[in-house]
Amino acid sequence: MKHLVYSIFLISIVLDGAIAASLIETNEIEANSAKLGIRGVIRNDSFASKLSAKELYGNVLENRLILEKKTESWQLFTDARFYYYSGYIREFLGESKSVLLRSHLRYFSDLGDFTLGKTYINFGIRSIFNPFEYNKLVTTSDLAYEREGILALEYSLSVGDTSEFRLYSGSQYLQDVSGNAHPTAAFGISFSSNISNSEYGLIAHHKDVNINQAGGFIKTDYYIGIAGAYSIHFDDRVKYSFSQVNLGLDYSFFASKLLVSANVYYNDGGSSNFENYITSNEFYFSAKVYGFYTVSIRQDQFLSYQAFVIHNINDQSLVLVLATSYILANGLAATMQVSSAQGRINTEFSTARSGEVSGLLRIEAKF
Repeated sequence: MKHLVYSIFLISIVLDGAIAASLIETNEIEANSAKLGIRGVIRNDSFASKLSAKELYGNVLENRLILEKKTESWQLFTDARFYYYSGYIREFLGESKSVLLRSHLRYFSDLGDFTLGKTYINFGIRSIFNPFEYNKLVTTSDLAYEREGILALEYSLSVGDTSEFRLYSGSQYLQDVSGNAHPTAAFGISFSSNISNSEYGLIAHHKDVNINQAGGFIKTDYYIGIAGAYSIHFDDRVKYSFSQVNLGLDYSFFASKLLVSANVYYNDGGSSNFENYITSNEFYFSAKVYGFYTVSIRQDQFLSYQAFVIHNINDQSLVLVLATSYILANGLAATMQVSSAQGRINTEFSTARSGEVSGLLRIEAKF
């Protein structure tokens, strides 16, 4: 299986390159053909944290290289990341790392759109607690970080002007409870529709042996934004199951310059007791019930502020994060962030586990 995954991946990369080369060669012939675009991002994150009377310092330098070529019929897309670590972070992640985040070829036709390669599969509503998300890791320093794709063939078909049908088959490496990685054979299907300013969807996944998921979501915006999702997880023989529910509300004031939101997430597979907390690829964090609350202020086109809280409702611990971002110039931005964990010793977000206070300075340049 491992060799098969590698072979499919190499074939997709070679296919991407071959078609890209073909498209480049015929660029002068096809009047509507776009040029190969090259974009990049350099981002530097400097961290400081106080943990158990220790002061820790670290740095992450990230370089992104994005290649994209799109015509009326084809799109070639590659996103590669290169990381260099220093300080205490190097002790956990090593000196450097490179990741091919996504690399795929997409074909547009009247029969639907086909995507082959390493692509991001996301069903449901993009949210901090999306039960249908493949990667359920939450990073407080970057809530909207881009997830790594999986090796897949995806098909999508628009049904009229308001509905979409999606189908995929793919593979990725998952870690089991022992920490050992193994390749998976996954497939899934979804159907979504927009009706009267509301979006509805039904989803079914098979992610791995004894890891199945089915459910639906709804998102609407009448005076106040409402989003909800429900999924049930079950094994192949349907002898074991647990559920996840997410409900979110949001409202904006002053011409959308002030946005407040609240999300509640319930995970039947989690635990109410700290001693029984476990981690899993299939749910967020470890407890049963969490809250997520945000306040965002956009002062002008350059300056913005944000505060958010991740709250473990079971053990009453939480993480508070305050951040401000400023656009220094076209393509250049700076972000400052301070976070603090509040909780007793035997809680998920205790100061002993998460640190008394942490700071982040981020400089990001796009070119």
